Amino acid sequence: RRVYARAGIKHYWIVNVPDRQIEVYSEPNVEQAIYGQAKIVGQTETLDVAIADDIAINIACGDVMP
Repeated sequence: RRVYARAGIKHYWIVNVPDRQIEVYSEPNVEQAIYGQAKIVGQTETLDVAIADDIAINIACGDVMP
């Protein structure tokens, strides 16, 4: 995660398949090599993709919804 933050990667996701959740990291601080925001999205939630306003991902079934 630190490597991606230092490189300025805007969004970093960890997909945890066994637990059916996604860790979402955003707002990288290049100097400190950390992400300013972190969120865990579980299987009953919908993940709004910040890079595209018209895309959401349903974690429970893995469908992409317009």
